[in-house]
Amino acid sequence: MTIEFAPLIWLLLISGLLQNLTLMIQTYLMKNKSSLMFWLFSNTMSIAGFILLLYLDLQKSSSTVVFISVTLYVLSDVVRLYGIDKELNTNKKYEFDSKNQSRKPMHYVLALLYTSAFILSIYYFNDYKLTSMFIFTFGACSSLFGYSLISNSRDSALQLSKIVLLFVFTALLISNFYIIVQLSRAQFTNSIFGFSMVFIYAYEIVRGLVWSFTTLILNVNQVENEKNDNLVKYETLFNINPDVQFVVRERNLEIIEVNDSFIETTGLKRKEVIGKTVDQIPFFKNEGNFQSRYLKLKNEAKDQSVQIRGTTRSGKDYVGLFSFNRFKIDYESVLINSIKDVSDITLFQKLNLILSDVVRQNPVSIVITQLDGTIWFVNEQFTKMTGYEFNEAIGNTPRILKSGHKDQLFYKNLWDVIIRGHEWQGEIINRRKDGSFYWEKNRIVPIRGEDGEVIAFLSMKDDITNMKLTEESLAKKARIDGLTGIYNYSYFMEIFESYMTTQRHESQKGAMMMIDIDDFKQINDTYGHTFADRVLSRFARSLGEHLRKDDVFGRLGGEEFGILIRDTTEPIAQSIAQRICDDVAGTMHVTDDGQQARITVSIGVKIFDDKTDMTEVLKQADSALYVSKNSGKNQVTVFPYDIVE
Repeated sequence: MTIEFAPLIWLLLISGLLQNLTLMIQTYLMKNKSSLMFWLFSNTMSIAGFILLLYLDLQKSSSTVVFISVTLYVLSDVVRLYGIDKELNTNKKYEFDSKNQSRKPMHYVLALLYTSAFILSIYYFNDYKLTSMFIFTFGACSSLFGYSLISNSRDSALQLSKIVLLFVFTALLISNFYIIVQLSRAQFTNSIFGFSMVFIYAYEIVRGLVWSFTTLILNVNQVENEKNDNLVKYETLFNINPDVQFVVRERNLEIIEVNDSFIETTGLKRKEVIGKTVDQIPFFKNEGNFQSRYLKLKNEAKDQSVQIRGTTRSGKDYVGLFSFNRFKIDYESVLINSIKDVSDITLFQKLNLILSDVVRQNPVSIVITQLDGTIWFVNEQFTKMTGYEFNEAIGNTPRILKSGHKDQLFYKNLWDVIIRGHEWQGEIINRRKDGSFYWEKNRIVPIRGEDGEVIAFLSMKDDITNMKLTEESLAKKARIDGLTGIYNYSYFMEIFESYMTTQRHESQKGAMMMIDIDDFKQINDTYGHTFADRVLSRFARSLGEHLRKDDVFGRLGGEEFGILIRDTTEPIAQSIAQRICDDVAGTMHVTDDGQQARITVSIGVKIFDDKTDMTEVLKQADSALYVSKNSGKNQVTVFPYDIVE
């Protein structure tokens, strides 16, 4: 059969260009460029090499050109196998495992052996038929190597690609063996394929078309595999997302999928929500028409969200930020919805408001100041306590409350404590806006920032004015005699003891007077208790008229009284005692029924100095008193018993 080589070459060229163009288009459409360069190179090298070999059949050429043409043609298979290897392992990182390392040397050894065979057949034996047989033997070995690539691929998602490749490699293996057998029977030595081997040329055209179809299958399968991988990744991310997520059809808001967080948060089962519209889900019953949420978000700027409220099956309130994105799934518009749980944030905001109200309405006066004392905040109780309004206090300092009862050293010590980060507590007399004074119990606590540094001071004040007045009243009652209104025995002795200690240091002399109303029992029995009590009270008041400002007097018990004369001499003390005695004797007392009564007193005086013991002073003054009583009463006795008539 006569072969027209010119049309055949054109056919091969057009076929190769169309195959490469097809590869580029399908790769672009499927966005899978992982093995594109291998397919293009192998296709181009195969067509170029084969056309050169055809040309050598027409026109004799040097052995070197034959060797280059054969090598170019054969290497196309090597490049194609690399492309297949990459396609089957596109989702794996190329690691130098034992299998990869065993395949690459095999490739290199195979190429080296056949290169040697080509050199021998072309240069040594000068037998091109032998060279042709080596070409197709290499093709058969490439098919066997392809089996190895298929068996080493563990990716089950590429099962279709592996089946197609298995058929292709098998068909090529059989074809190569058939061609080898035919070549062995042919009678030529000075051409590559021989002019009569028409099936060889047909084989090359068919082989190119088969590889184009195979590449298409590989690309389609690879793209589907990537889509499946992406779907698995998306489903994984969808389900593990901590936010509530659900997918709905845009046309009717029918739920088609929910994530695990949706199930956990709502307490609903998947079968209870799939196929229902959002408005039918109990979780969203507080939202009414859910379509309004989508409309609101459509009118908002991108990436905005709206707050929604839900109720779980257990009855727990849920607050979330709702947002959605639009996607196409199988040409249908769907909405992927996300709800971020902000229940804790909302609770925190509520807690902040409550805490703010607690501070503002606290019955304790609260003041927050800067480090320099400038007032940042005061609550309502501060205004009630001091009279200063919020706007009057802000920007001022607590000095507006100073009463002058504490000196500068007191405030310096206070600031030294709090500026070092320690708490201070104490009681202070402050002044209100109207000028009145009040007692406050103050506790100042440093406020620290996240870095531990003091950033402000918190002052908590209690108005203790009433408590202080009560304390003073109780203290007064504890030291004042209830009947006469003068010092009682305990407080009088406390003052006397304190004076004894002081006068010892100052070398002063003093006088102790012991006074007893004469025949008081007879007065009590004769005129009654009421009159007797009135006598005691009148006598106690009269004592102050005869004493100096620094002198002290008190009721020691019953009808007995004591007087402490400070910084005195014996004549002065004796004179005071005598005046008292005379004044009492000259005073007329009238009972309720009009009876008149006179009373007298007996007085004992002891002059003491810094060397005299307090007990001795009292004992000797009491002794002088009894001398006065035993000597006729209504008289003054100065220890040691100088009686004054």
